[in-house]
Amino acid sequence: LKDRHIKKCVLATSSKDGKPQAAFMGYAIDDDASVILATRRGTRKVKNLRENNQVALIFGTKLSEINFQCDGSATIIEEGEKEYPKVKEFFYAKDPQTLLFKPGETIFIRVKISWVRLTDYSAHPPTTLEGTLS
Repeated sequence: LKDRHIKKCVLATSSKDGKPQAAFMGYAIDDDASVILATRRGTRKVKNLRENNQVALIFGTKLSEINFQCDGSATIIEEGEKEYPKVKEFFYAKDPQTLLFKPGETIFIRVKISWVRLTDYSAHPPTTLEGTLS
């Protein structure tokens, strides 16, 4: 995922009442294998994360590439927090294309992955690996 040319994924969140929401987002992978995402403070996904930090991510939309499905827990990183400047610099260095969409009230989301499924549809037959991460 770190080496993919186009660093885009789908983030799925849910409100405390179970109402789902999905968003197409840019990402960066941190040294500890966390997924870092950026968004605006007032988005529905942020509201959902404040109520329910459990998320799902999907990477890969082509049958010619390995597709990743992940579950994990999300932490919001806001301006004023100690970690914010480092995460901001890291994210934009890894995914400079997202600077075009840089909102005024950017916050970052760190997702610690707890479960993953990798599927290679280019293999015949397709292969799947699945497991939990500690």
